[in-house]
This record gives sequence, C-alpha cells and structure tokens, in this order.
Amino acid sequence: MAHIPYGYKIERGKAVIVPEEAERIRTFLNAYLDGLSIKNAGAEAEIPLSTSALRKMLSSEVWITRLEMTTRSIGALFTLCL
Repeated sequence: MAHIPYGYKIERGKAVIVPEEAERIRTFLNAYLDGLSIKNAGAEAEIPLSTSALRKMLSSEVWITRLEMTTRSIGALFTLCL
C-alpha cells in the first residue's frame, strides 16, 4: 500500500483501522448527510484533512465499504456516489 488512508495504520505489515479516527470519519459522514458542507462536516469531526481530501473520502471504497454505517447512511452514501 503506497498511501495509508486516514483512519488506518500499518501493524505487522497489514492495514488496520484506528478506532478514534474511524469514529471521526463516521461523525464526518453523518454531519455531511445531515446537510453540512464538506468543509464544515470535516471541521465538526475534527479531521485534519483538506476539503479536497474529504471530498475524495466520500467516494472511496476504503471508507464506504469497510466502516460500519447506520442504515440511514448506507442508502444516502450510495446516492451520493452515483
């Protein structure tokens, strides 16, 4: 893996989820789905990434498929990614 995505770290040669960062990603996604802008949702979740990086996160399989989502979030995320 050339780049370690936010929310992951390498342990013993494998990518593993960092629980604290995963919670921030959930907060970001839910805030965005509740109507906040990408920038404001990122600020609310205290994620230290640019707006551009947060935008990429919204369509990334890494976060969408591997993090637990609420049922409400799953439907909205598929809509956002189309």
